[in-house]
Amino acid sequence: MEYRKFNDTYVIRMDRGEEVMTALAAFCEKEDIRLASIEALGATDHAVVGLYDVATRAFHKQVFDEPMEISSLTGNVTRKEGQ
Repeated sequence: MEYRKFNDTYVIRMDRGEEVMTALAAFCEKEDIRLASIEALGATDHAVVGLYDVATRAFHKQVFDEPMEISSLTGNVTRKEGQ
């Protein structure tokens, strides 16, 4: 992973094969980021997509192992119980 900071904004480039959530969590820990919004695009050859079923109160996951474009990825960062 490489990154640069511009005022209060970071621009990050992840390496092929890096797991997005793990890399972002490590980055936020290193830079002491406690609250943020995320916007991203890119590509992947492995993705796990989850859907929360309100009736059963459970996540249902589907795995995709094929080349795909990520045309829009949005999210946020916050801390829960210190993590």
